[in-house]
Amino acid sequence: MTVRVVHEDAGRSGFRPCDWVTTTEASRLLDGLPVTASAFNDHEGSTDVACGYRSDDGSRGITAWLSLTGAYIVDTATAFDFQMSHSNADVTSIGDLGIEAACVLRNHPSGQRTHLWIVLPGERLLIVSATGDPDVGPRESCDTLTELARIAIPRMEGGAANPRR
Repeated sequence: MTVRVVHEDAGRSGFRPCDWVTTTEASRLLDGLPVTASAFNDHEGSTDVACGYRSDDGSRGITAWLSLTGAYIVDTATAFDFQMSHSNADVTSIGDLGIEAACVLRNHPSGQRTHLWIVLPGERLLIVSATGDPDVGPRESCDTLTELARIAIPRMEGGAANPRR
């Protein structure tokens, strides 16, 4: 018997992460700057899908990552707790968002990083991060990240985060 391995491009998984928030909504969150949206990891079999919303001048940005069941070697609650336990982080709990949520301001060699971690039903974890260039524009606040999450989560539940059937 001869076995021949053939690479098959399975194509996109059906995830549509940039449907979570429109570029018009992202632009409003970034003070009206023109915004481009780019999907990441929306390929077949991915357990981490994302959309990055970046101002056209690169100064401001927000990325929303959705980690699905199996993305971590531990359950999402443990992954969340681990992220909250870092000693170099300032953690603020956010009520009324997912099962549990917190905004994390972490000191990093290249400056402060702001991330919003949200545990969602179905062993999913949403991470919304400020991604702009801190040397050019301001970092997005926890309030801005929370607002993007509040727009995105109902759309995830409505199908944009679920594979096409």
